[in-house]
Amino acid sequence: MSTRAALRLLLLKITRRPLLSPPLPERDFDPTMLPSSSIESSPTLAPSSPSVSLPTTPDHLRNNYSPLPPHPLLTSSFSPMHSDTAVEDFLLPKALTTTSVKPSLSLLKTLSAPQEWLAEIVHILRPLIYGMFCACVS
Repeated sequence: MSTRAALRLLLLKITRRPLLSPPLPERDFDPTMLPSSSIESSPTLAPSSPSVSLPTTPDHLRNNYSPLPPHPLLTSSFSPMHSDTAVEDFLLPKALTTTSVKPSLSLLKTLSAPQEWLAEIVHILRPLIYGMFCACVS
């Protein structure tokens, strides 16, 4: 039996809870390693017309931005000092405290039914089962 599978079975027996796999979520790939033009050069996408630069803005439409007056409902009659305390008073009750964080043992329920135990054992032994099946077929 694989050492990894044996250790996972030991952890299953001790904790009586399913094991997280992987314990920390990880990405399958690093997004920074992707080429910047992956959409344009993808072999699965239908070929498109050659990329053309964005159309330029005509001269008569440039720099014609005039801001709208602020809406009366969005303007506050409070001074900036009062608005900061109002924001804090609103957000503080919604913030997590140390008492609102669940302990790690309560995040996963204990295994109770025989089907749950069997499912976890098969999940742990899955690589060994696949390896034995491939060795028998070859």
